[in-house]
Amino acid sequence: MMAEMVQLGEGVAIEVGAGLRVQVEGIDFTFTSRFLGTFDTDDVLLSLDPRMEHFESRLEPGTVFSASYLSDDVYHQFRAGFERLITDPIRAIVLNKPNEVLNIEQRMLPRTPCSVPARVDIRKTLAGTITDISPKGCRIEMAVDESGGVPLEMGDRVRLRLRAPGSQHGYIVEGQVRNVAASDLVREAGIRFDNLPEILRNFIETLARGPY
Repeated sequence: MMAEMVQLGEGVAIEVGAGLRVQVEGIDFTFTSRFLGTFDTDDVLLSLDPRMEHFESRLEPGTVFSASYLSDDVYHQFRAGFERLITDPIRAIVLNKPNEVLNIEQRMLPRTPCSVPARVDIRKTLAGTITDISPKGCRIEMAVDESGGVPLEMGDRVRLRLRAPGSQHGYIVEGQVRNVAASDLVREAGIRFDNLPEILRNFIETLARGPY
């Protein structure tokens, strides 16, 4: 079953149900929570720790919540102001939409810069170039078509077909689009791989060791 994704910031997505570590500034209280989605358009909805009842009287509109989470092997952090608590249909915290989402740590598995031609199968076949890759995922660039649209959408399932320059070996891997971005000339997509074939893992390790 495909996880529901929500765009939190520019090029940054989070899965509904993702775990977060949350700190309430000014109260010195830290708890674990779950991202439940968005509420009233762009407001952020988090699960409520039962211990929060001891601090509810100290929460005021604008109280800053700092939340960190892991997505695509990168730790992210956002700060958002408290708006209110809700109790129906569930007890949850409503925060204002974050102004920005920051990368606070490097990837658990660093991406290797590269330039590998690839084709993306989704509704139609798109030509592109993989610009960085790791055993967990990759980033691919594609030229913007005449309509200027981005046919890839966050959450899409895709199949990548790639071949190393000068090699007779082709590789196929499936994955999910985690984020998309576009400029006037180029569109980019971050893709997280499903189970990676061993032969492709070996190819990625070869890229990391040096020129191919």
